[in-house]
Amino acid sequence: MLTRLTRFISLYGAKLSAVLFGLLVFVASVAADLVAQKVFGLYAADIREVLVPAFVAGVAAVCVVYPFCLAALQVREHEAELRQIRGELRDSEARFRDFADAASDWYWEMDKELRFSFLSPRVEEVTGVPVEFHIGKTREEMAGEDASLPKWQNHLDDLRNHRPFKDFRYARQGPDGGVRHFATSGKPIFGPAGNFIGYRGVAADLTQHVEAEIRARRALDLMSAAVDGLSELFVLWDKDDRLVVCNQKYRDLNKDVPGSTEPGVTFEEHIRAVLAKGLYPNAVGREEEWLADRLACHNDPRGPFELARQDGQWLLINEQRLPDGSRVTVSTDITPMKNAERSLRESEQRLRDFASIAADWFWEQDKDLRFTFVSVENEGISGVQAHDHYGKTRRETNPVGITDEELAAHEALIEAHEPFTDFRFDRTRPDGSLVHLSISGIPVFDETGAFRGYRGVGRDITQMIEAEREITEQRERAESLMHAKSDFLARIGHDLSTPLNAILGFAQVMEMELLGGAPGSKYLDYARNIRTSGEILSALISDILDLSRIEAGKLDLDEEIFGIAPLMDDIGMLFRGQAEAVEVTLHVETAEEISDMRGDRKAVLQALMNLVSNAVKFTDAGGRIAVSANLDGNGLCLAVADTGAGFDMAELDIVLEPFGRAQQAPGRRRAGTGLGLAIAKALAELHDGTLEIDSAPGVGTTATLVFPAKRAISGDAGRAAE
Repeated sequence: MLTRLTRFISLYGAKLSAVLFGLLVFVASVAADLVAQKVFGLYAADIREVLVPAFVAGVAAVCVVYPFCLAALQVREHEAELRQIRGELRDSEARFRDFADAASDWYWEMDKELRFSFLSPRVEEVTGVPVEFHIGKTREEMAGEDASLPKWQNHLDDLRNHRPFKDFRYARQGPDGGVRHFATSGKPIFGPAGNFIGYRGVAADLTQHVEAEIRARRALDLMSAAVDGLSELFVLWDKDDRLVVCNQKYRDLNKDVPGSTEPGVTFEEHIRAVLAKGLYPNAVGREEEWLADRLACHNDPRGPFELARQDGQWLLINEQRLPDGSRVTVSTDITPMKNAERSLRESEQRLRDFASIAADWFWEQDKDLRFTFVSVENEGISGVQAHDHYGKTRRETNPVGITDEELAAHEALIEAHEPFTDFRFDRTRPDGSLVHLSISGIPVFDETGAFRGYRGVGRDITQMIEAEREITEQRERAESLMHAKSDFLARIGHDLSTPLNAILGFAQVMEMELLGGAPGSKYLDYARNIRTSGEILSALISDILDLSRIEAGKLDLDEEIFGIAPLMDDIGMLFRGQAEAVEVTLHVETAEEISDMRGDRKAVLQALMNLVSNAVKFTDAGGRIAVSANLDGNGLCLAVADTGAGFDMAELDIVLEPFGRAQQAPGRRRAGTGLGLAIAKALAELHDGTLEIDSAPGVGTTATLVFPAKRAISGDAGRAAE
């Protein structure tokens, strides 16, 4: 608007200036004529002779001056417009640079050869790759993924055919080794003649978004698994009362109504579908009334309520409204409880005198401890008629399987009017078989506190006794088998070790060519392979024997006071050569405050050797192993930390089991026997310690033997004890 106003003022200002100039010329002409008349005595024939020339002069002045003024004004106007356009262009470029620098996205351009010609500096901040690295390269050259994938072929086809594209997603590995996810959109650019000159577009980093999506999917999967794992029936309805998710138990409950448990189905649609199948017996004949009540409870939950279904099934339904308006329905199958209630009601009258006692039969004794009542259930158990007990004491009923001392102790207890439980004895049936019985009783007193006798219950525990006997026998057999296994392993270990040592010796003789040169290098390789395999087998036999002794409880600790520093020196001497052979750095360090330890030196050394051996096995060339001894709040810690393959901590329980091994990454040199950690853990526990492990795939593993602080002994105390 300001530009149009300025142009209007300039245009009409030029016109006004020309008119004023013409008027001025006209007035000057008239004045000059009048002056000439007065001064020089010159008179025109009439007024027209004065005015007409003056008017013509004024008009001529206007015609001459107006174009000139107008041209001058237009020049000034164009100059002003040009300055304005240049200023707006500078502002636009500045805004573009500010936007490009401030935006989380970055901008790019391609030439007609589909090679990058421009990228905003933001690309280096996001990807870690300099802008110059991209210039001159095609999208295919910067793919970072397999360009033969269908999505890449479609994208490259869009580029080659100069079609616009939007939100093309791809992944690329950054300089730090991490994978980042990107999305790019582009528009083809054409010249005035319609010729293709390149692409212009924008790209964004979607890594956090993609990772969030992955986490969300994992969380959703976890939630779905958790929901399916519930013992209750679970349904989630959104704020529009449409089904979002339900667990398998709820779907099984409504399996006769297919489609009613699909996401998007409203609660009313679901209930109507169930009603149509007649699954709610209380609603038959009054469906709409029942539905109205059910919807009212659903829309305004006021606590749990019971709901009957067909076939006698009962549900306890608890609905809750969430802050966002959605609803959760949790239903519990209470059919067993309802059945139990019904059974209880049915038997309440019969068992009202003994409602608090679960028994196979009932009995009562008077104040002289003679039977006054024995329920008839006893006849089916013991085979003895109930009336045969009346008037007799417990001793007079001839219990067997119990010593006189035990019976006397029982009689002394009841004579003291004390309650008793689980007094066991046997009884001989008329057929000669034995039945094992258990009785419990409480003393009965009248309102004055006088002793009235005993009331109690009894039960048949024959099956329990037989089961206990069988368990004992099985335990004894298991212990016998364990000892037999240990003896077998010891014998077989000795039997294997003798020929194995001979094999190792002969293999070493062949390898060292002590009996003369071999016909060819292959024989030396064979001998080396025999020796290596024999050593592995020997170590395995030794580990199996050690573990067997530990499991059998035959490994006794030979405790002494020994120095930690010499122990660590032995570790360095034993494994430094092995570590150097596989180009792994081994560092051994002992804290100054640690001097001696009380324990079995051989066992501690073996446990630590197993940990270091594992570290050497699973650490690649260029890696590092650190063996340290220190004293902290947890106790005396002997730690082995490596930069090896590591494993997922979810596999820890597997790793600590005998012969358990974690998943190995492709290309590992070799796997262990799966006994080292189990033996180290067992040896630590024999010292009242623990084995703590922290590991991560591709990062490494730290295994720590933690012994009680009381086993760490200062140097002076250790020498005094010696």
